[in-house]
Parts: sequence; C-alpha cells; structure tokens
Amino acid sequence: MKSEVIKKESLSKNNGDPIIKEIQKTLNSRYNAKLDVDGLYKTKMNTALIKGLQTELNKQFKVGLDVEGKWGTKTKAAVRNVRKGAKGNITYIVQAMLYIKDYNPKGVDGHFGDGTESAVRAFQRANRLGVDGIVGKTTFAKLFGS
Repeated sequence: MKSEVIKKESLSKNNGDPIIKEIQKTLNSRYNAKLDVDGLYKTKMNTALIKGLQTELNKQFKVGLDVEGKWGTKTKAAVRNVRKGAKGNITYIVQAMLYIKDYNPKGVDGHFGDGTESAVRAFQRANRLGVDGIVGKTTFAKLFGS
C-alpha cells in the first residue's frame, strides 16, 4: 500500500529545512519563542510548540493552563478536537508538529485541508491509533507527548 503522505527529503545538516525555518520564525513572532532560525529541529522547538498550544488554548477556550511548554494531563484535558475545515493557530501548531515528525501536511498554513487530514491519518496509522483524520486527545498526546 502506498503511503498517503510524502516524507520530507533528507536535508543537509548545514542548510537546515526551509519549512522548519519558517516555523521557527512564526513561533518567534507569535509566541516570543527565541528559537534559532536554523531549520534544525531541537528540543527547544518542541517546548515552543507546546507553549504555543497552551497559549492558544488559554486565549481561545479560557482554560487557565500554565504556559510552561510541557505536555501533561492538564494540557491533554484542555485540547479540543481539530478536524478538516479548521483554521487558525492551533491548526498551524498541529501542522508544524506533523511536519517535524515527518508527516508532511502539504502546507503549514493554519488551514486543515486534505493534506493535513492525510498526514493525520498516516500518523494515526503508524502509531496504532484510531484512524479518523481528527486530532483528538489521544492523537494530540501521541503527537506532543512523546
């Protein structure tokens, strides 16, 4: 069976990934992440994505999370389902994490379309989760918690 998503190409460690550079710039701009814009995925970027998610959950749903960049039970309890048709910063963060984990959503743009749904399904299948194309609590936990 052919994979639903194209894995990103192996990139030179010297040049970094241009999409990861854009993600780093966006995280710096939206959440003051203070990441090096080098196109390389590092632990600090994972922390910045979780902080961004926590910030958005607080802003959009008034959940009162501590914005500390660690995945935990309170963050898991606060997430909402994200599915095809969703637009915004939470979708952007999901797309960025999918891309970093080698599931290319065919655009890190905050619009949950066909490419993102295919990437979510491939991620769910590879991680033995229920395959429905929806980023719910279990998919969020696998995507951000491990």
